[in-house]
Amino acid sequence: MKRVVIIALAFALTGCGILRNRHPNPCARPSLLDGKQKIVCALALDGVLPVQQGDKIRLILSNDKFFQLNSSEFRHDHYGALTQVIELAASYPDRQIQVISYGDNVGAPRAIKSLSQLRADNIAAFMWAQGIKPERIVAVGRGRKAPIATNRSPRGSAHNRRTEIIVNPPFA
Repeated sequence: MKRVVIIALAFALTGCGILRNRHPNPCARPSLLDGKQKIVCALALDGVLPVQQGDKIRLILSNDKFFQLNSSEFRHDHYGALTQVIELAASYPDRQIQVISYGDNVGAPRAIKSLSQLRADNIAAFMWAQGIKPERIVAVGRGRKAPIATNRSPRGSAHNRRTEIIVNPPFA
């Protein structure tokens, strides 16, 4: 799993142009990076996995790092990273943003779905407060749907407790 994450991060950084300077750690030389690339490097260090898929950008946040346990309240020590996520999303003003939150399989399905919707709504509200127009944002709580790892281990469950912020390509 670590190898997949590292490869995904390398592709994301390559797609954003960060790895084109062939320096072994492009984030170690911030003078070579533009504004968006600096944000991507900072996000990667703060536990956000940026993945570029063509014109679509997915920012994957660990719910364990960004939210209080079993709560939709933000952890105060990650406001900076969340603000950087929003800054990156705001730098694409012609794109729609999806905020999709997921949970693991621990607990009642209805409660997990409800919590994931509250988490997505809180991130959307934070985006609005930071100046992103509400009509650009769609917030969805998916609950237990679409796991990316097994829920048979604590580590797998932690991977499934995530929120994805997807910056979609502009409409044609």
